[in-house]
Amino acid sequence: MTKQANFKQLLNQLHEIQSKLPSAIEQAVVDTAIEGAVLARNNMNFSHNGSSGLKSESKTYGEQTGKYSARLIANTFYATWVEFGNGPPGGKIYPIWAKALRFQINGQDVFRKWVRTSKPKPFMAPTFNQLVGLLPQNIEKAWNKIISEIR
Repeated sequence: MTKQANFKQLLNQLHEIQSKLPSAIEQAVVDTAIEGAVLARNNMNFSHNGSSGLKSESKTYGEQTGKYSARLIANTFYATWVEFGNGPPGGKIYPIWAKALRFQINGQDVFRKWVRTSKPKPFMAPTFNQLVGLLPQNIEKAWNKIISEIR
């Protein structure tokens, strides 16, 4: 093969890489968000009222928000309380407009005059730290896949 033919083949391969790379990176971002949701559910050391709560795929999930962006969502009203706690350690929560607090545990109504605050049980912050290393790995996998398809 001549140098000109080799150069032409190389240019064709570079054009093919250039055309495939944006969608591959986009998919790597989406894959990272999906894997992040699994990591977040695995990092969750809390169940709400005996239910799967934040460990449920419908409550903690990743979604694409743009061409090269995605986000991890913990979609419950209490996710922030789990992540950051709901008051000072050892504090108490009292009812404001009623004589007792009412909530459910394992489907049973429970009434209390007060409850202790809960300490933070972070699951999203550790997940973020794991994702920082995961995204470059997923982009590298996408790159390697493109290269293997071209060869």
